[in-house]
Amino acid sequence: MLKLLFWFLVIFAPITVFAKNKTHKLNSILKEVGRRYVVQDINEKVLDGEDNTHLLNSSKEASDLAVSDSNHNWELEPDEFVKEFKNKWVESLTQNIRYSSSILNLYWGDRAKNIMNVELDDMVANICDSEVKFNKVQFDRYIYKQRKYYEEVTESTPYSSEVFATGKSTIHMIFRIELTHRMGYKTTITWNIIARISTWVSVNGYDRNFKIANVTIGGGSQFRSWYKRFGQMWHPKKGDKDYIKVQVLEANDAGITARVTMRLQPGANETAPTYDFDFKMGIQFNVGGTNRWTVTWLDILCQPHIDFMEENYLSMRGLFMKELISTYEEEDNWYTALNVLKKFEKDPITTSVCFLPTDVREAKNVDDTLKLFFDLAKKYHNSTVWGVFTNDELILPAEEKHTFSVRFALGHPSTEDKPTEPIVGTRWEFQIQWDKNDKFYYIYHIVIGCVDRIKSDGTFMQIRRRINLGLQVIG
Repeated sequence: MLKLLFWFLVIFAPITVFAKNKTHKLNSILKEVGRRYVVQDINEKVLDGEDNTHLLNSSKEASDLAVSDSNHNWELEPDEFVKEFKNKWVESLTQNIRYSSSILNLYWGDRAKNIMNVELDDMVANICDSEVKFNKVQFDRYIYKQRKYYEEVTESTPYSSEVFATGKSTIHMIFRIELTHRMGYKTTITWNIIARISTWVSVNGYDRNFKIANVTIGGGSQFRSWYKRFGQMWHPKKGDKDYIKVQVLEANDAGITARVTMRLQPGANETAPTYDFDFKMGIQFNVGGTNRWTVTWLDILCQPHIDFMEENYLSMRGLFMKELISTYEEEDNWYTALNVLKKFEKDPITTSVCFLPTDVREAKNVDDTLKLFFDLAKKYHNSTVWGVFTNDELILPAEEKHTFSVRFALGHPSTEDKPTEPIVGTRWEFQIQWDKNDKFYYIYHIVIGCVDRIKSDGTFMQIRRRINLGLQVIG
């Protein structure tokens, strides 16, 4: 699914764009980065990041020497003074990151400028473990753009900061904040920051402050988790060759902004309805000297017309059975096919397995379940799986917890399109739970019943490849 979304980038590969209008709103913000770093109740000297190098009258060599001396003298400052200075700097930066995290916060732009004002000109930023490194200007654009995706930060918004032991001239801190995305899910964003003492020329001579040399923005794991499950459940309808449309919204020397509309269908039912999904994304060429196009931001527009919980509820059983049967038909051993369960778990799936009515064994995860089934395979060898029955009716409304069951037919394969009773088999019950962040039903427990006679009602799916199930068939 992720690859499908980015196919359209090929369209833009030969394009060279020259921008004529550079009066973007962001530019005005970046131009004001030199303003003072103002935070209430913190010493002015700690916060002052004003750069007035144009006032320097001495030679560059003299300036460099003075800066070097100033940085050296910092090491001679008393430990308590340095500790207090660092603590105030960390607190001021923490509050500015906190209240610049959403455009819904009052003065978020001023807070963002305060962050930009304590960045070194040659700083390096890394976003979400990407191989692309951002410079100061690119990172500042990132700060500006990302803020529109999150709800307002309030006093109750969880956040924390941690400071690590370093030398006097370095600060290493980690800041974490739990933000709520516009789509409703929560995600924890982590700032891993290294700052160094820096000296610059001011109207008063030389000033010192810590400035950010390196920052790594982590988090976004919730978005990646959601997107993985989105791609697992949703897909283009079979035979639909016109399911994706691209509209270029803006093109200039800063990059391309495009709107992508994809017509997608949930689950494995080929007659299920399709829905339009809208995405906006920005791409830039040669970010970090890569000489290629890079997606720099992605915005999934709200889809109020789609009841994700209901669509997942109606599609989950069919999607799982399609995956399971396909894997059964491809695997050399039936019990290794149960690895497919890992595609539907968030927390470890527990399993109850009936060897005999008086011998029901428990598994704490999928790997333990595989071991139990391997034990069955060693004990019994006179049964094959040849089909599976499912009930047609799924009763709405969808609930957060739900159970669906399937019945595997065992023994000698029937030649009928829909076999009739008596049929020997085993009933599998899957307990699933809705994850409101991932918008996906996860399997959390399975009950695998003892071999017995089963009913033949519902939908029948034949398994083309007969695989030894390792369960004793009763007569």
